[in-house]
Amino acid sequence: MTRLCLSICCLFMVLYANAQERKWQYRLGLDAFVAGLVHIENAPTTTIKDKNYGAVIPHLQVGRKINEKWTIAAGLGFIRHKSSFRFTSDQDALVNTMEYLAVPVSVQYKLLNWGGNKSWKLEGAAWNKLLIYHESNLPDLTPYLFYIYPRFNSYVLNARLATNVEWNLNNQHSVAVTGFVSRDLTAYLNKHSVLDYIQPSRYLFGGLGLSYTF
Repeated sequence: MTRLCLSICCLFMVLYANAQERKWQYRLGLDAFVAGLVHIENAPTTTIKDKNYGAVIPHLQVGRKINEKWTIAAGLGFIRHKSSFRFTSDQDALVNTMEYLAVPVSVQYKLLNWGGNKSWKLEGAAWNKLLIYHESNLPDLTPYLFYIYPRFNSYVLNARLATNVEWNLNNQHSVAVTGFVSRDLTAYLNKHSVLDYIQPSRYLFGGLGLSYTF
């Protein structure tokens, strides 16, 4: 919770510090990614795990150039995750679905310029994922144990590393193509969840993004 408060404070600092200067940048982006679960305890040998999938992340960020090399940014995004586990080959799969409001806070460093209008940048970010919706079909799989339901963490911290190539346009706007890898540092299930053997799992995902800065 302390990390969340610090991240939100950083967001407001970015949004309200001298908004009239030309150093401000607004970035609209859409990321496409593939994801899977890691850090899963060994399940029974009869268990079949279906845990890979793809999705998209729409996000809007506001950044401020500190100098020609460094930029800080924060914003809002939306992430939808799901996991699927089939305990036996003839059983329906357990499906958990989570939707998050994401608050990314990032630092970007420009490595080099070339060709007059292109630049190569590196980025490190913390994505604070706030749970806004969750669903599980576990009660349907255990109709005689209606009190059993997985407990989802309301806050998940995610670390992201990215690199992008940016093209500056004549109107001082720019477009960028980004490659990234991202990993949850916090489990999406609470440690007191009934699903003990999958509780330590985290999402690992990576993909490509397209963004427009103005």
